[in-house]
Amino acid sequence: MFGKKYDRKDLSGWTAAVISNSHGRTAELKQLEQATEALIQNDCRIIRECAEIIASTKNLDTRASRLSLVKERLSHLETLEPYADKKQEKLITEARNSVHGFL
Repeated sequence: MFGKKYDRKDLSGWTAAVISNSHGRTAELKQLEQATEALIQNDCRIIRECAEIIASTKNLDTRASRLSLVKERLSHLETLEPYADKKQEKLITEARNSVHGFL
């Protein structure tokens, strides 16, 4: 895990992690669970796809741009991971492992 595990009851902090422009508003638990699931799945999919491209491309510009995208998505996952459930934590670990040799 990247950092501290937060209480999923802290809806205000969780909202800020999921919705970057929440402006102090707090989302409902169900909305946060659904958004977190979708965001984590999407970030992990992007990371896995980038890993495949990085491993297969001979184009240095493509490799560099995909590495940059991986770093961006990993940073985003770092903000979501404290609110991830066990299944989501596993997805994050798998995605991180898929690019371990490239970073």
